[in-house]
Amino acid sequence: MLILRQLPNEGILISLGRVQTLLPGVALCVAIGVLSWLIDQAEVAVFGYASIEAIVIAILIGMASRTVWIPSRTFRPGIVFTAQFVLEIAIVLLGASLDLRSLEALGFALLAAVIITTAMTLGLGVVGGRFAGLSGKLAILIAVGNAICGNSAIAAVAPVIRAKKDEVASAVSLTAVLGVLVVLTLP
Repeated sequence: MLILRQLPNEGILISLGRVQTLLPGVALCVAIGVLSWLIDQAEVAVFGYASIEAIVIAILIGMASRTVWIPSRTFRPGIVFTAQFVLEIAIVLLGASLDLRSLEALGFALLAAVIITTAMTLGLGVVGGRFAGLSGKLAILIAVGNAICGNSAIAAVAPVIRAKKDEVASAVSLTAVLGVLVVLTLP
């Protein structure tokens, strides 16, 4: 589903009707994001650091709210738009913020270690997932989520491998749970 249109000499347009369709779901996602950020800031104010990051809090709020409330059709277009288009733009912007000078200062050995560790984690994750009886796509999504950058990586890879919605949801949930467990078990 293509939401944005490029017209010659007129730029990118989104119809007013489309904005009205997206607004409830986008507003819901923004509200969850703001609430998560506020909780994160409260953690910093109380403890001096955030023991659970805002992204994990947002996922937990989303999971908890979804167990007691299923969004109506009114919210779904905006939720899908936010989970796909907005998330993809955020991932690109996050990558663009990487400071190459800082990376150069850290040295080649660190870069090589990150590449090797990530490749090994991906490979072992896929093999382990397949050994555990997961589908190939689900194993890839979980491996990518845990080896690279969590749910952002899952969201970026899912369309490429044509993963089903339930595979994406399962991978996001498992990666979030594993992330929370790691955060809570680290000193």
